[in-house]
Amino acid sequence: MTLGIYLAGPTSLHFEKVHRDRAAFDQAAAFWREIGHTVLNPVEGEDETRWTARRWQNRVQRGLSMVLAADAICVLPGWEQSQSAYLEHDVALAVGKTIYWWHRDGYLMASAFDDDGTQERPGRVDSPAPSLASPEARENAGEAPGDTAHPRARLAVQRLRPDARLPSKSHHDDAGFDLYCTEDMIVPGLEFRDLPCGIAIEVPTGYWSLITGRSSTFRRRGLLVVEGIVDTGFRGEIFVGVINIGSEPVAVQAGERLGQLLIFHHGGLGWPVVDVERLSTSIRGESGFGSTGR
Repeated sequence: MTLGIYLAGPTSLHFEKVHRDRAAFDQAAAFWREIGHTVLNPVEGEDETRWTARRWQNRVQRGLSMVLAADAICVLPGWEQSQSAYLEHDVALAVGKTIYWWHRDGYLMASAFDDDGTQERPGRVDSPAPSLASPEARENAGEAPGDTAHPRARLAVQRLRPDARLPSKSHHDDAGFDLYCTEDMIVPGLEFRDLPCGIAIEVPTGYWSLITGRSSTFRRRGLLVVEGIVDTGFRGEIFVGVINIGSEPVAVQAGERLGQLLIFHHGGLGWPVVDVERLSTSIRGESGFGSTGR
């Protein structure tokens, strides 16, 4: 069966990046055509070096119409950092299009599965892993529900020491992943300590994570977890920083769960910073802390 494949990826108004972006489109287009499918390539026939803001708006509108007309879309590397490609991806996901992920050597299907979790796949396409199957198929297999809005999302964890434990959830719908300490440590009264977890993490592009405390850490142990942001690109060891708010030392044992990791969608990814003369008006205006009363 011949499919119409729309290519979604980063395009640039900057001359020095145009040729690099265009090469990715050309490479993916050649692959799909070689295996007998029709390609809807939004940059074909475009002179990106002469783009203006108005032409970019027209390009976005034309791209969305092509997404709706296509049987599937193929997202190219860096799509998460492109406002137009991100929009095209979300529209395709919302209307149930099949989404392929360009890995230069093949594709992974991420949505629009048949009822049994499979679908005929053109050419060199990897078989979908169980976590990529439809929610119904995963439930029938006894698998806990995952992120249905972003089915390829995963938390990659590298153990930095043999005794390190992977983050875990007591219930599949818990907000955070519990973090385990890997060393016995004494936290003196009124002092701060970093408790190592022995792991490094990688979240998908478009997400970031926050280290925060478990409710029992403060209520039962008297340890206040200092929250910390883990940026997408950070690959160092994860620590849970705690302050002993009491006067007596607190003993922490290896394997204890004192912190947790929360994952958030990066809503501001790719947003430009614009210097403006004035902001729009709002009801609150400049009223700050305590302005709304107790």
